[in-house]
Amino acid sequence: MSLLRSWDIGTARIPPRRAGAIIFLAQLPLRPLITLLSRPRWRGTEHLPQAGPMIACGNHLSAFDPFAYGHLLQAGGIAPRFLAKDVLFRIPLLGILLRAARQIPVRRGTSRSSDALADARAPSSEAS
Repeated sequence: MSLLRSWDIGTARIPPRRAGAIIFLAQLPLRPLITLLSRPRWRGTEHLPQAGPMIACGNHLSAFDPFAYGHLLQAGGIAPRFLAKDVLFRIPLLGILLRAARQIPVRRGTSRSSDALADARAPSSEAS
């Protein structure tokens, strides 16, 4: 795995795998901090697909977990897009950042909860 692909530098990733400016800027302070706090050792990253869509499912036990999963995916050359509670998107600044980073709201407990999977399947420029 190349360092350029890991950090999404220039054209090191194919366009659908590019994270965008928000994720790129967020990772500048977060990846070193997460590395310092957790000392990650990635095993099995060779099984991550080099192209095309994928769904990764993790057991979310704490508020730290999405950052760790994002670190793994970003280091593996995959732009992370998370399903997150829609209430997070209603928090003024956080909602703006989540939308700009192409994260996906889940409307839990409603008839629209399954929209999240359709949004995840849509090309990132079309997701709501």
